[in-house]
Amino acid sequence: MSFDLSRIEVDPAKLRDGVWFKIWLTQAGTLDGEVCAAEAEVPRVLIVPFGAAFERTLEEERRPIIGKVRDRTVTDEELRVTMGRALARATFRGCANINVSGAALQWNEAKAIEVMTDPRWSIFHDFVHLAASQKGAAIKREEEQAKGN
Repeated sequence: MSFDLSRIEVDPAKLRDGVWFKIWLTQAGTLDGEVCAAEAEVPRVLIVPFGAAFERTLEEERRPIIGKVRDRTVTDEELRVTMGRALARATFRGCANINVSGAALQWNEAKAIEVMTDPRWSIFHDFVHLAASQKGAAIKREEEQAKGN
């Protein structure tokens, strides 16, 4: 018995440029999502999977609090904001058909940082984090959908 690696082959461009996820509110009040086409007319976010760029960005964002991290005096709020800034700068890279209190959310990095660091949007923050961590499954799923499978 053997395993063919081509069954899990991913497109390196998607690792770099990201994958669009259609999102929706669940009955439990959380977000769920699935990979969709960039042209889909649904609420969607562009997520770049975790990789070296995210790790570098997270390291940069941790610099101001690294002493507190080492001393174990850093607060949960400081860690959440640090992670939110890193997610905004390296992972949450676009959105479409999403509103905030009725106003269209126009993506730019400053707005992404604002959304990803605001505790009111922690459910969205958690979704972006989870989606970025599942790069292989998401990219493979998108490729299968494109093939019509």
